[in-house]
Amino acid sequence: MESLLVLSLNRRHPQSSLRLDLSVMQCVLVCVLCMCSTVASAQEQGDSEPEVEVVRQPPASEDELFKTDQLEDRQEEDKQQQDMQGREEAEAIDDETSREQLQQAGFMFGDYGGTRRRSSAFLWALGPGLLLHGAGHLYLEEEETAIVLVLMEVGGLGLLGVGALVPWVYQGRFASTGAARPLMYTGMGALIASYVIDVVGVVRGESPLIYSSPLKRKGVFAEVGYEFMQARYYPLRNVLQARVGLDSGTFMMSASTLQDVSLQTSRYRGEVGWRLWQLEETEHQVYMQGRGDLLQLRDIGRFSRGEASLELGGVLDLGSISPHLRKMYIGIQGGYGYQWYAFPKAVAPEVDVLSDDPSELEWGGEGIGLIPVNVFGGMSFSDRLHVQLSYRRRDGAFLSDVQRVIGVPGLHMDYRSGKNFDLTLDAQYGAGFMLGAGLRIWLYEDRRN
Repeated sequence: MESLLVLSLNRRHPQSSLRLDLSVMQCVLVCVLCMCSTVASAQEQGDSEPEVEVVRQPPASEDELFKTDQLEDRQEEDKQQQDMQGREEAEAIDDETSREQLQQAGFMFGDYGGTRRRSSAFLWALGPGLLLHGAGHLYLEEEETAIVLVLMEVGGLGLLGVGALVPWVYQGRFASTGAARPLMYTGMGALIASYVIDVVGVVRGESPLIYSSPLKRKGVFAEVGYEFMQARYYPLRNVLQARVGLDSGTFMMSASTLQDVSLQTSRYRGEVGWRLWQLEETEHQVYMQGRGDLLQLRDIGRFSRGEASLELGGVLDLGSISPHLRKMYIGIQGGYGYQWYAFPKAVAPEVDVLSDDPSELEWGGEGIGLIPVNVFGGMSFSDRLHVQLSYRRRDGAFLSDVQRVIGVPGLHMDYRSGKNFDLTLDAQYGAGFMLGAGLRIWLYEDRRN
């Protein structure tokens, strides 16, 4: 019913409805226009910026422009230099860090040019140095060391000459022969030492070594070892040796024994020494040493021999001559000794046949004097390895040859394998040869030296 009523009203008043629709449309249009004008004004307000008053400067002159350009160029150059310096410092830090890391890893660095120069000097010392000792140091322009080596060579040749002339002057008497031998041994040792020092010294650097050689190590030690010996005049083959010693720096003493495994040969030795003078942190020293020996042979041709000697020695540290000779030294030791012999007591033949026991040994009233000489030199190759060469003559020693004029050369090596352990190696050649190795244990060591 209501719908019919509305429909009837529309039919009755059509113009009034049309007017209503037009008024509504006009209102909508006005609202849309207002909204558009509001958005446009907001955008114009946001995009608009405050006006800045521009003040124009008067144009600068050409001098001012030139100065400005110079200042800018100078600032640019300073900046480039600072950047370059910073890069170089950074690279240097990296290189130094890498060098330290490589050194810790075990690599060694040196001067290539200096190495080449020392290689050439080594060839000079090895070849021409045979005639002129010190030729290698002369090539390196180390005149002081070269002069000392030349003087050693001249002195060695002089001692050899005097030793050869003494028997000729005294017509070969036994006493003259005994006096000539030490002179010849000393002269030959000086010649060998000067040549070896020249060859070794030119290839060594100037860096000092911390390790103190066994000559001046302080403490209490015990040593055991084995030696294989083939001697011409003694029935020795496999030999065991033991030694204990003490060195306080000023006073030193040791006791040792040597036993053939067959128990046919025994030797007992005691040594006492006193350093009369020494210089700290060097090998310089002057010392006096007393020694007593007892040798017993129980095989066929058995006898006993006692010996007492008093010797004076000195050591020269070659590092005081040249920095290239640090921890290298030479020394000489000599003195006078006396030997007594005990032989089996003479008995009648019939008594000797009836008796199963060997006859007793009887000491003779007279002995034999001797002049022991020992020329030696050594060096520390590192803080662990030490090598010493010796050239000695001692009548009655196992490898001494009474028929030869030359002495017995020897080699001794010490290797510090642990905190309190040293490995030793010995070799000698004379009337036969000897090879030996041992272990030294430091029961106490004064590490303040």
